Amino acid sequence: MMSEIAVKPINFTQKPEHYLQIWEQCFPNESDFAKKFLTAFGDKTGLAIFEDRQPVSMAFFLPSTLHLPSAMFSARYIYAVATLP
Repeated sequence: MMSEIAVKPINFTQKPEHYLQIWEQCFPNESDFAKKFLTAFGDKTGLAIFEDRQPVSMAFFLPSTLHLPSAMFSARYIYAVATLP
């Protein structure tokens, strides 16, 4: 039987322990920062990959601006890409 795979925006208010588990396994010793970051930015900038309705991977796309001599462009800084082993 094949797994059900989906990509969805992160909703940190629902089961935050799942996202914290991914973060802590991929970025050890950052629990305090992870909670603060996910609370502040998770719902606004994060996408997660779900396998059988459980998050297994996540990435964050932080808004930024690229300044060039001739123009400015909206951009995204890709941050904290993490996948469970």
